[in-house]
Amino acid sequence: MDQFLAVEIGLAILYVSCLIYILKKDKTMVLFFVSSTFYALLFENMNILLSYNNVGGYYYNSNFRVFVAHLPLFVALAWSIIIYSSLKIASSLGLKKQSVPFVAALLVLLVDLSIDVVAIRLNYWFWIGYSFKEGYFGVPANNFIGWLLVSFAWFYFDQKFNPKKAWLKYFFMPFLSYFAFLILFVFISFAESLLALNKTEEFLVLGLLLLVFIFSFKKEKSPSKIDYAIYFFRAPFYLFGIFFLLKEKMYEENFLLLLFSIIFIAAEVAMIFGERNVFAKKDNE
Repeated sequence: MDQFLAVEIGLAILYVSCLIYILKKDKTMVLFFVSSTFYALLFENMNILLSYNNVGGYYYNSNFRVFVAHLPLFVALAWSIIIYSSLKIASSLGLKKQSVPFVAALLVLLVDLSIDVVAIRLNYWFWIGYSFKEGYFGVPANNFIGWLLVSFAWFYFDQKFNPKKAWLKYFFMPFLSYFAFLILFVFISFAESLLALNKTEEFLVLGLLLLVFIFSFKKEKSPSKIDYAIYFFRAPFYLFGIFFLLKEKMYEENFLLLLFSIIFIAAEVAMIFGERNVFAKKDNE
């Protein structure tokens, strides 16, 4: 079995497992989960079309078997799992309600930072006009800006858009979220063009956005319990990155690839378990 088919089958199994878990233990999130899959199909296909033949655009390897338009289906399945697990973790940290979309989006970004540099070296997808020595080891800054904003828009509308019928909410949310994302992303892209930022300088914009998101952390109460099965659905993405970094000896290209992947995993562990330990100590005082 080639690696492309293996990834598709693996993600399909993980997605079905996550859906079964939600149906059994978190039924109120079923529509959220399914709708997020459609959202991923929508924004990925639109972004591929809108960036076609432009520097910073991208396309997927045709060796994948199952496509929905221009997107391999496994990408949308993976995105739904990452989105669901990020929201569940962020919602359990005892944050103020308005902070949850920011923290959940950062948790999504941590996963992307860990897997993108590996996936492009395995030829899963390709960035137009970028070598492995440009951007973040071959990944444009605008990719990470996009992940941050597209996930934030989804979490924001999940919190703020509340019609009486749940099915109406999750029918319209993909369109509302993507429209909001487009407005934000076009504004940022216009600013980058106006300032004539190069591929490296675009990371300054990402840095500023990260500061905004980080300073949006506002604690309100002690963390709530979370089913650690949530981490079972999240861990494979990090394991994928570390495994292929080592197996394919990608670290020989640049040791920072491995170092940063470890740092991103450590950042998530610190964010999740560090916050819980801090609150636990306060509660025991």
